[in-house]
Amino acid sequence: MDEQFKVKHLLADELTYELRIRGITTSRNQDDKRKLLARALSKELGRPDEYFLSLHDAEYDHDTEVQAIEDTLESIRTILTEFEGTAEDMIFKRLKTRLTHLSFRIRRMRRERDAEYRNEAYATCLLLEADLHDKAAEASPVTVEAPPVVATTPIYVHPHARSPEPKLVPIHTWGVSFNGEENGMTVNQFLERVEELSVARNATNRDLFNAAIDLFSGKALIWYRSVRSRLSDWDEVVQLLKQEFLPPDFDELLWDEIKGRLQGKSESITIYVAVMETLFARLSRPPAEITKVKTIRRNLLPCYLNQLSITEVVTVPELIKLCKKVEELSALRQKHRAAPKSSCVLEPELAYVRASEPAKASPRAIVVKEPSGNSARRSEPASSSSRSFKCWNCQQPNHSFMNCRLKRKQFCHRCGEPDVTLATCKKCNPSGNAQ
Repeated sequence: MDEQFKVKHLLADELTYELRIRGITTSRNQDDKRKLLARALSKELGRPDEYFLSLHDAEYDHDTEVQAIEDTLESIRTILTEFEGTAEDMIFKRLKTRLTHLSFRIRRMRRERDAEYRNEAYATCLLLEADLHDKAAEASPVTVEAPPVVATTPIYVHPHARSPEPKLVPIHTWGVSFNGEENGMTVNQFLERVEELSVARNATNRDLFNAAIDLFSGKALIWYRSVRSRLSDWDEVVQLLKQEFLPPDFDELLWDEIKGRLQGKSESITIYVAVMETLFARLSRPPAEITKVKTIRRNLLPCYLNQLSITEVVTVPELIKLCKKVEELSALRQKHRAAPKSSCVLEPELAYVRASEPAKASPRAIVVKEPSGNSARRSEPASSSSRSFKCWNCQQPNHSFMNCRLKRKQFCHRCGEPDVTLATCKKCNPSGNAQ
């Protein structure tokens, strides 16, 4: 069997099957089952593939077996579609183990009855394994062969000029711990923080595993002490920690929470998308990009939805860019002010008049009878509004002082008060002193 076959990567039903074909049937918990299978595999080291193919399933049933194989193929195919890592990633190792388990399970099917299905299913399994290795190879960094070293005269480098190796900041000084209480950090919050600090403070997975006792407190520390003896690396600590402190249907519950996480009225698009991206990352299997976009878009504020209703968006960065444009447009609308209404304008014909305001009435001619019986016409204002068109210089209507041809007199250039200036006008400048 493949050396990369790791018990910790098997799902619950796969683990039960591997135990059953070895004659081990038990109702113990998953941790005990993994220990049992790991021990059984250790005794089978060096066995040829023929030995593993000869293992017999006492509960074999054709229909049940086909259904189990189809479910596993579909599960692996779904995860592989979104896989973009290298051969060092945990997802690659998990898929590799599950494909090894599946290939042996398919080849154990009875030849006389299941030959056609067995051959097709095994071919599908091999294709999935080939796709997995191709994706890992594409994501692996390209190594360039170094040119041959040519002997040269050694160059002295001062010791202080060399870049010092980054030093590990002791883990017990990080100030982060998980206690397993409801009012404390969640499992995912704790693991994300540890990962961030491990990068910033030069800690490897081996460092985390060796100092894991410093990362737990309270009942979580009691739990860790009870399982520490059967753990061999930090990845196993993480896996067992999630199994113990996350609900079994965590992904389903978290998806419900994601679908109900609406954007707040005062929450910017950048912060809201960052929150949603963090929630997506805490799923055991993050969704595809298009699924993220649809979920975020559906939960945005109505002001964004109106603008995005006729726009096709396929990536999260593109969605953020469009939404920020909507925010900028909204800010411009709030800053816009209508043209102010002024009682004193120098060019009345160019002043803004609101649509709801009635037009200014122009002076109208009124006919009055003189004692002699002759009719005479004289002009007088029809309303107070006509006074705004009286010249402040000569007191005659129908023109402004800017267009007055008579000698310029003294008056307030703001309100028209005669015999004062703007600085001495008591109406417009109460603090001024009348001349």
